[in-house]
Amino acid sequence: MVIYQVHGTERQKIDASLLKAMKHEQIKCIKGVYGWYILSDDLKKLDAEYGALDKSKRIYLYIGTVTGTHMSSVTSRFLGELYGVQISADKGSKFDTDFAVSLVIAFLCEKEINVYFDVLSDTHGIEEEVRIAQREDPILQAVSAMRVKLRPDIKRAIVEKTLAEEIATVGTVVLGRLGARFPKNPVNSPRPEHVSQAVGGIH
Repeated sequence: MVIYQVHGTERQKIDASLLKAMKHEQIKCIKGVYGWYILSDDLKKLDAEYGALDKSKRIYLYIGTVTGTHMSSVTSRFLGELYGVQISADKGSKFDTDFAVSLVIAFLCEKEINVYFDVLSDTHGIEEEVRIAQREDPILQAVSAMRVKLRPDIKRAIVEKTLAEEIATVGTVVLGRLGARFPKNPVNSPRPEHVSQAVGGIH
């Protein structure tokens, strides 16, 4: 058992079994591309309505990878993004990526939504990360042909708010992105032949 205290006052007890299990995983130095996701079945727990989705469909939040250095580990990325230990990496102007992702996880867990972490590929590196992100289209990231980047409304400027307010702010962004991705009443896009007719029938 690990006991967290502030000036001798106990704030939190932490079961050491997680620590032991994660250290066992870290020493394996697992490499590859990983992803955080939720399941479509859990969207009903949010205070919003979404369009019909396949049962147990994975909705990816974030895709990441590790470097090729000897001691790098996907498990370490899991721990870093779960806890978000460093609030800011640039002298306090913007959230660190790990902290921003941890805020999203905290918000979803408060809504009693299970958040999953999975290793999606044994190949590490940016090229594989981009390939998988283009396929899965994670809602927290912008994906280009060259890189995968956390969106600025998630990794945003730090303002004078409490952590509870920050989580709520991030939650609003997440709900908005889910609503845009899975609208209850999607606008029907014209079929390709209708588009070609609109531009003079050019194929």
